[in-house]
Amino acid sequence: MDNIEKGKLYFVKDEFFAAVEDKFLKVNKEQNYRPHYYAFQDPESGLLWLIPCSSQISKYERIIAAKKQHHKPSNHIQIIAVSGKKQVFLYQDMFPILPKYIMGVYKNIYGEFQIKDPKLLLQIEVNAKKIIKLLRHGVKFTPTQPDINRIEHIMLEEQKDFDLNKGEGISSEKISLQDRIDDAREKSQKNHIKREDFHIER
Repeated sequence: MDNIEKGKLYFVKDEFFAAVEDKFLKVNKEQNYRPHYYAFQDPESGLLWLIPCSSQISKYERIIAAKKQHHKPSNHIQIIAVSGKKQVFLYQDMFPILPKYIMGVYKNIYGEFQIKDPKLLLQIEVNAKKIIKLLRHGVKFTPTQPDINRIEHIMLEEQKDFDLNKGEGISSEKISLQDRIDDAREKSQKNHIKREDFHIER
C-alpha cells in the first residue's frame, strides 16, 4: 500500500508474518480477527514503524496504574483516543515494515479511525522514537516482544534488493526468467559436451 496517511490505523498482510517468521508477532488468525496498528515513517530508512493497538483498556489501565504505584516507567504503554475510541498503544511491541505489506485502513461503519491533533501526533512519534532506541539497545519491556533488529535487517535487505532491481530496470519476474534461460543454456552446453565425449570414446 503506497498511500500511508499519518494518524491512521492499518492492517498487515499475512505475507509479512511469513517473511519475517517472528513467533512473538501478533499474526492474523482469521478473517474476523486482524490486529490493527498505528503507522508512522522513519525518514532515515524509509521504513514504516507499526505500533500494535489493543482494545483491552481495563487490563492495561491496571498495568499502567501498578507501574506508577511502584514508580516504574510506563511510557511503553499509552491509552490514546482515536476518533473518540480508546486504544492501547503498545510501543513495547513495535516493529518495522515495508509499505507493500500494509493491507488496508482500520475502520468501522462510521468511517476510518484517525488522529488529527498535530500535537498528539508529534507526541506519539517522539515517544515511539525513544522506545525504539531502547529496543535497539536490547531493553526488554516484556519477554514476548518481537526481535526488531532482526526484522529491520530483513526489511532493509528486501528494500535494498528492490531498489537495486528498480535502478537497473529489471523486475524480479524478469530476473527469474533470465535465471531460467541461463540455467537452460548451461545445461544445454553440458549435454552437448557429453554427447561429444561419448562420440570420441566410440
